[in-house]
Amino acid sequence: MADQFPNRTAAENIFREMFGGFALPPAIPGAPPEVQPKFFRPDPPPRASNQPPQRLYTNDRERVRAYITNQLQTICYWEVETASVKYLKQACNFLGIHTQSFSEKSEYIKAVNERRNNECSICMEHFEVDESVKVTHCGHLYHEECLQGSAATQSAAGFMPKCATCRTPIDRVNEHARKVKRKNEATEEARKSRKV
Repeated sequence: MADQFPNRTAAENIFREMFGGFALPPAIPGAPPEVQPKFFRPDPPPRASNQPPQRLYTNDRERVRAYITNQLQTICYWEVETASVKYLKQACNFLGIHTQSFSEKSEYIKAVNERRNNECSICMEHFEVDESVKVTHCGHLYHEECLQGSAATQSAAGFMPKCATCRTPIDRVNEHARKVKRKNEATEEARKSRKV
């Protein structure tokens, strides 16, 4: 039987010449960054059994800085008075505030204002509304540069990096806040089931 596409190999050769094999070009010249193609990095070659594992960070400072940048949540500083009750409830859960007895928005506002810091405890500057701040697992707010500098200094001195306000280790999740969040959610579910 004759080949239905006799010019297939010629077309494949032209395609290879134009595109350098079947690989995509590394970038689209002149295109804005958001439309550039996204490529996955190839897997690293397997290491031999006699080679030590590759270190991700050259020192402890780099590890702490990367943890703060990548693992701690970044939020925009916000006005408590203009927030909705739903957002205030989320803030209470995150800050570890019991909300079982709260029934009005003013109670949520008062509780969040008492617990949330309005200035960075490291540089002592007040936060601006809509400014990006880092939140530690214990619920305290800091400028990212301040927190990185403080944690890097502590780790360079051989200490575990801790929150400047409550001295909780930065890289550990606050169990108290997690328990309070579960309790608040259970109370909210109970309230909803009573309304139905």
